[in-house]
Amino acid sequence: MPTEVRDDGARAVRAHPGGVLLPAAFMAAELAGGQWQPAQAGTSATPLGARDSLGLYLRVTAPRELRLDDPDRARYAAAADQLDAGRGAPVPRGAGRAADPHRARRARRTAPVRS
Repeated sequence: MPTEVRDDGARAVRAHPGGVLLPAAFMAAELAGGQWQPAQAGTSATPLGARDSLGLYLRVTAPRELRLDDPDRARYAAAADQLDAGRGAPVPRGAGRAADPHRARRARRTAPVRS
């Protein structure tokens, strides 16, 4: 972990010692360049919602954002079809990229209450 990240975390713990765990959220993430990253903005309250959102991303958003040609569009659409057909199928691959719904744990730091 980079030193500046560790130091920032230590300052946050001193300045905001309390914390609140928020309900889990689910989001579509994509494996690109060897790292998982959000495939799109937004989260869902359920895994099914994240899968539906991922299907929409593969069919509509990604082809436009990535300016895919027809063969790549077809691969992305096939990955969305596989996702819809399986509801728990293995991670679909569209044009060499893997995407999958992920569970995100969320927390917020809270500052001490001042009177």
